[in-house]
Amino acid sequence: MCAANAFCASHSLAETYSMLTRIPPPHRATALEATRFLDTIGESLTPVSLQPEEYRLALRRAAETGIVGGLIYDFLIATCARKVAADRLYTWNVRHHERFGVGIAEPVQCRG
Repeated sequence: MCAANAFCASHSLAETYSMLTRIPPPHRATALEATRFLDTIGESLTPVSLQPEEYRLALRRAAETGIVGGLIYDFLIATCARKVAADRLYTWNVRHHERFGVGIAEPVQCRG
């Protein structure tokens, strides 16, 4: 059962799968192990998806503020955080999210 107030951006699940299945051995997960891990995440976090129009608006905002390349993925996470009115966002990319001005009470905390 998902916690009512714990979320993750839906595309973060694909990023997690990618990372788990490509890290060097001996720590690399098989595809099946990675999906089992994602199932466990799904018990704790509710995925947040952007609708097509929300994606278009986010991409437009990113372009207007000079966000290019892979930084767009962190921007989309920040957009998902705004969508659910998150009061906290956990990340290793603190500077990225500070740049986005997420607009939440505790904008970024590094967890790791």
